[in-house]
Amino acid sequence: MSGTSMYATTSLSSDGTTWNLFYIDTDAYAAQLNLKDDTIVFNRHLENNKPGDASNARFTSMLACPFYYSSTNNTNGPIDRTGTLVYYSTNTTSINEYIYKDGWWKYLKNWPNINAQAGMGCFTQANSSIAQLYIYNQVQEVEFWWKDMSHDAEWWHKCEFTIKLDPDEVFLGNDENWFYTKNDNNMVVARDVQQVYNCNSTTAVQEPVLVGNRAALNMTDLTAGQVQGTNGERARFVFYQDTKGNVTGYGRPQNGKWEGGKDVLFC
Repeated sequence: MSGTSMYATTSLSSDGTTWNLFYIDTDAYAAQLNLKDDTIVFNRHLENNKPGDASNARFTSMLACPFYYSSTNNTNGPIDRTGTLVYYSTNTTSINEYIYKDGWWKYLKNWPNINAQAGMGCFTQANSSIAQLYIYNQVQEVEFWWKDMSHDAEWWHKCEFTIKLDPDEVFLGNDENWFYTKNDNNMVVARDVQQVYNCNSTTAVQEPVLVGNRAALNMTDLTAGQVQGTNGERARFVFYQDTKGNVTGYGRPQNGKWEGGKDVLFC
């Protein structure tokens, strides 16, 4: 499919690197391409018996979230297994959810009343079985949800607080507790959301900070991540497509300011 959405995850082990590339194929199925180092292990649909229902429009959103859980099905058990949650939009207002756990893919639910063009965000930690999900709804709020992945319960718990965006803002995604949006001037801004991991606490949302000096392309995707240096400090990085079509990158050292603006494909 031309212009298909895709999302990749990776894992490291003693016997090499495994990549999982999730994408929408020409029959509107969500599919998984698994690569071990440089070899394709398999390429298949997430669920062969379900008709392909992914949106084939340009706004199709896709997200893959690794999570961690205990093989003992106990909150206090060792976190010794890894799974994956996958989301993709079926139209402009709903997103399907799949889970890979205990060696099987399973369809979980359809999330309605979502701004599917903006998509969703997630966060997990390797030492915790708690998964967190962030949803941009149709009244321009970012909702916060959580679930203990060591249990078989299929429902998510909704936090009481939300982030209310300005009328012309669009949610682009998150990296842990940093949330990125596009403002009315198509500039990318970042918010530090403190206590985002605790639904029972008071959540402080910092004022938005301008990430760069280049406006973002309409309906751009955004990718964000971190790199930890040898001194233990973490630097954040953001990549998006600007109005000239360039893939622009910015970096922010810990406790520093955003810098950059280079076309990363021509560095």
